[in-house]
Amino acid sequence: WLASSEARVAEPPLYQWVRRGSPLFMNYSGYMWQEYDEALKVAQISEQYLKYSIAMLHTVEHHFYHALILCAIYDTGRNKSYLKSARKILKKFDDWAVLNPANFSHKALLIRAEIERVSNGGWDVAELYARAITSADQNGFIQIKAMANALAGNFFTAKKIEVAAHAHFNEAYYGYQLWGAHGIADKLARTFPAIASKQSVISNDKDATSFTASSRITTGAASSVSGKYKSTSLDMETIIKSTRAISSEINLSSLLQKLMSIMIENAGAEKGCFIRLVDGRLLLEAEGFINQKEVTILGALPLNNTTVPESIIQYTARVGESIMLDNAQSDVRFWDDPYIAAVQPKSLLSMPVSHQGEIKGVVYLENSLISGAFTPGRLELLQLLSTQAAISIENSLLYSSMEERVKARTVELSLLAENLEEANRLLEEITLTDALTQISNKRHFQQVYENEWSRAVRSGTHLTLMLIDIDCFKLYNDTYGHVEGDRCLKLVAGALSSVVCRAGDLLARFGGEEFIILLSNSSQNEAALIAKRLVDSVFELAIPHDTSLAENVVSISLGLAHRAPQKEEEPLAFIHDADQALYRAKTSGRNRFCV
Repeated sequence: WLASSEARVAEPPLYQWVRRGSPLFMNYSGYMWQEYDEALKVAQISEQYLKYSIAMLHTVEHHFYHALILCAIYDTGRNKSYLKSARKILKKFDDWAVLNPANFSHKALLIRAEIERVSNGGWDVAELYARAITSADQNGFIQIKAMANALAGNFFTAKKIEVAAHAHFNEAYYGYQLWGAHGIADKLARTFPAIASKQSVISNDKDATSFTASSRITTGAASSVSGKYKSTSLDMETIIKSTRAISSEINLSSLLQKLMSIMIENAGAEKGCFIRLVDGRLLLEAEGFINQKEVTILGALPLNNTTVPESIIQYTARVGESIMLDNAQSDVRFWDDPYIAAVQPKSLLSMPVSHQGEIKGVVYLENSLISGAFTPGRLELLQLLSTQAAISIENSLLYSSMEERVKARTVELSLLAENLEEANRLLEEITLTDALTQISNKRHFQQVYENEWSRAVRSGTHLTLMLIDIDCFKLYNDTYGHVEGDRCLKLVAGALSSVVCRAGDLLARFGGEEFIILLSNSSQNEAALIAKRLVDSVFELAIPHDTSLAENVVSISLGLAHRAPQKEEEPLAFIHDADQALYRAKTSGRNRFCV
């Protein structure tokens, strides 16, 4: 039923019986003919019978096509329940693929690609399609490979990437032909006429298959395309396999290696080179020899007469015509080319690689042993391959450009992330630092104090808290002004910082002229010594303060509290104790500390 588009109009009785008796068949055929609503109804009927066929092959096929149908319908109506159901099915295939990747990985990848396409449509979908195609090809599922290529073609068409879409549709078309689904292939060709002309379609004539006169590739003997068809033309399967191999590569280096290997093998050449035309410059990209296993990627070297006949390459690139010579030295146009004079090749072929009328490069082949090595039949085969190569090269360059943009964007985002991290760090510093004195602010102190209190409760260790007030600071401001007042605050903060410098200790501005200090792992005697040094360090600044009620210079009063916090105590009670000690220091004469 997939083999002929006319089967939709007049079906043989056997097909009618199969369709009525096999919901699974109707399930996937409905999907292939894009009758999604009808296919979904059939899938729902088919699902009722799954309990009678656990672990049977058609159960897998049901779930596979059901997931694809759900994605297709979701794409038109955006019913979230369809996408949710498709994800549940994907989970089954992911689990099965772990146990048996050969039979399930390509299906899991294709379902995932369709779910990603309809849910977000990002460029990661292209990689999923490519992996599904590769997996299906490696494991012999030509129908799934064709289907994956068709879906990838739709994806690139939606993205307006015509070159990539054309390449995938070509692969889908050839895959459906090989599978025997000629009706689906015909439908694809009618929808996208550029992918397959009548000159390359395998005829349904039972007696023979041939190309039109403009594209006939004779081999002198009939060759089989399949068990059902005969041909007096070049083996179509050879062409399909070659174009498939070329079109499957998206990395330029791998593509050129595969292209030159196929060209050298099919042309009967000893040596082959690919020269790419970039901004008017001819650059030698790849070189291969029949007696060497690997094609060498040269990385865009400028042309020179020691590797190829430069005059012939330039002529081909300029005029856009193939040059096939049985004896290059006898051609008056090129007899004085230094390479031809030195190497004296018996046969050579220089052929343009074009896409949409634009020359992308030149394929050069030579044979130094045999005259007439390159026949018109081989030339025609190579022209077919070069057409596919041009599309694949364009596709590869597009992917490379995309990769470069992605890399550049990744670097840009990485730099942005680093800048953002640095900005966040600076912002945190700003929010936790007092702007005037550049020591910790009250907010930072409260964060650290709560953590240290909890830690001390758990470990049973002691904490020391010191509350500090600049003596008679309001009088200082009234006498010397606020500018000098700010200067005084900064000098006092600097003096206190020079004493409180151990790791784990914290000095913060608590508000106005008040400071607070938190010491961890200090005994009461050590805390008392530090308190005395703090009082002395400020006094030794000798900042004049003629209106002070304590001394004639700026001084501080300090209240000290020292204890091991208990679980039932409130942290604020500890601060209250330090505040009471500060009050005693101020009422007993200032410029001192009290415990």
